Amino acid sequence: MTTGELRRMAELWAGAMPVKQIAREMGYSPNTVRWWAHRRRDLFPVRSRKFAQQERDEWADRFIDGELTAEECARRAGCTAWTVYKWARERRAQ
Repeated sequence: MTTGELRRMAELWAGAMPVKQIAREMGYSPNTVRWWAHRRRDLFPVRSRKFAQQERDEWADRFIDGELTAEECARRAGCTAWTVYKWARERRAQ
């Protein structure tokens, strides 16, 4: 990978583009993008979003009530469907 490609990949990463989309645009596999992101944290800072309990409960309720699918909740919230399933499980246990 050239320095220019790495710089472009870092720009896409900073713009919050998903790994799969970065991989498609750059012509690399998602695993390659993840490898570089892990190896060069100076260019690819960790991307994680913290959700307040109230926000997690709201998304879980929308999923539990059947208003939205887990995938749709995840897309709108900016997380994974697995996370929405986890929030719903926790919400049901309350």
